[in-house]
Amino acid sequence: GIGGLVSSASTTAAAADRAVHGKAAAMQVAIAVVLTSVSSVVIDLLIVPREDKTRRALPGLLSQAWALDWSALSHGLIGARDLYVLGRGLGLGIAQEAALKLKETSQLHAEAFSTAELRHGPMALVRSGFPVLLFHQSDKTGRSVEEAAAALAQQGARVFLAGGQAAGAISLPTTSCAALLEPIVQVQSFYRAANALALVRGLDPDKPPHLAKVTKTL
Repeated sequence: GIGGLVSSASTTAAAADRAVHGKAAAMQVAIAVVLTSVSSVVIDLLIVPREDKTRRALPGLLSQAWALDWSALSHGLIGARDLYVLGRGLGLGIAQEAALKLKETSQLHAEAFSTAELRHGPMALVRSGFPVLLFHQSDKTGRSVEEAAAALAQQGARVFLAGGQAAGAISLPTTSCAALLEPIVQVQSFYRAANALALVRGLDPDKPPHLAKVTKTL
């Protein structure tokens, strides 16, 4: 049947066989929606067995992540026009989300890729000073992300690495937690930096131009 993560007032909720009602949906007024991305991962956690301890840690971890200083990213992208956002495994989803938010709120031409795809074409566009944001997870994908960060820095890119360490990269602080929670926690820190970046670029992150909160699909 049909299911979904929706607000209780939506027509989708009325049509769904099963719905998870997000209380935040009614409070969110910004056009650039962050509710769905984070909440979808949280809902996944709710249905994963034996993850009670992990779930209970999440509210505190999100508070810690919001307080982290990612000003190196927001200040480093003030004059940027193009950007790669990279991740792998669990980190690819938040890389895609981050790229979308940078397009919406800061009018950056941001593209998301898996680090596994980097050598298949995207690397050809990297030049001196080209900004790249990478999300690193402490699982089996972590080494490849660090290797990609180091290779990009060696090629002259300005590399921002969330989690992990790589020669030549600017490290963004992250909160230590279970690998399953790292994407949610890292994107929380990113959202604050994205908001700050939009403001210093003279933009309103809540009201991006030419976008609508409700769209009609023909």
